[in-house]
Amino acid sequence: RMAGQVANIMFAPSFATAAYRLMEIPPSVLSEIKAGSRVVFKGDEDESLVCCTKGNTFLVKLADTSNALFLVPPAGTGDSLAFSEEQPRTVVGQVASHIELSACSPRLDKLRHMLSERLYKGPAEDATASGKIYTITDLWDRIQASDEELNVALCALHVAHIDGCVRLLDTKYANHAFELILATLVEKDWPFAHVPLEPCAAALQVNEIPAPVVECLLATYGAPIDGDEPAYSLSADAVCRWHGVRILQELGNLWELRDFMKVWEANVADSGLQPRMDLLKGYALVAEGIQPTIRYFPASELPEDPRERIARLFAARPTWSSEDIAPYMSGVLTDGLSVDQLLLKHTRTYKDAAGVKMHTKK
Repeated sequence: RMAGQVANIMFAPSFATAAYRLMEIPPSVLSEIKAGSRVVFKGDEDESLVCCTKGNTFLVKLADTSNALFLVPPAGTGDSLAFSEEQPRTVVGQVASHIELSACSPRLDKLRHMLSERLYKGPAEDATASGKIYTITDLWDRIQASDEELNVALCALHVAHIDGCVRLLDTKYANHAFELILATLVEKDWPFAHVPLEPCAAALQVNEIPAPVVECLLATYGAPIDGDEPAYSLSADAVCRWHGVRILQELGNLWELRDFMKVWEANVADSGLQPRMDLLKGYALVAEGIQPTIRYFPASELPEDPRERIARLFAARPTWSSEDIAPYMSGVLTDGLSVDQLLLKHTRTYKDAAGVKMHTKK
């Protein structure tokens, strides 16, 4: 009986309990579907299933219902659920659960792994290299992220688009290429504030540095500027940081802090750049003591899962201040939680004698 009506029903000959799935979807997803936008489900066998729209990712969960639900098709056009004593309605199926979509962070751990299968080390070496390379369409199909979230992640990884494929640059090769770019700026007397893209790429052809690599590196350490011809403005801080990180990467991972600062200052002396330790937040760790030391410890190489990332952080250092740990929580899978909420969930928080908020592992 519905709202005082008698409901006459009959079971269809094709009645089945497993033939249908109900899915409860947020209004934003419904709007995407009605607009004909791309809405896809993604997940390998070892992954939880997600649903991706153009701009968001949703975790797909199966929720049980307390009562069985009978599925009855509409009597005609429209969404009318009216029942009639004279006209029985046919039950075509039964469900005891439904699918829910809940907003979640994009799952991007696999992205770096896929792009690292064949790092780009220059055209000559790439011609004989093994390992799979991927187009943007391959990544859209495999990475559990919306198109917009994937594009943001690719920008953060500073990928180059070479011959129709998305390529992650080998660190040594990228450092070599950017060193040549900086040398070209000196040779051509171009200021950091205006580096013309096409003339810069043309000047580096003799070194067999492809134009997409030049553009990738200028975008990594600068930003495009408006004008009739494409050009970039390099950030002095970003270039100074590159010098410091390169020293840690290529000349030894662990340094006494005072020795490192001397080498860093010497590397940038001719360019007028000013090394500062805050430039290396999220790239290096300093161990305090009688003779403080510094070592390379980049946030970009940490897992995105918050529990795994925090485990790695506290394996490297038993106690963290909020200021020091904040750069290392960038890019973590928050699933709606703020960084402070994540730290409250996974760490013990207290204030030291100086009133600085500190974190230890639970």
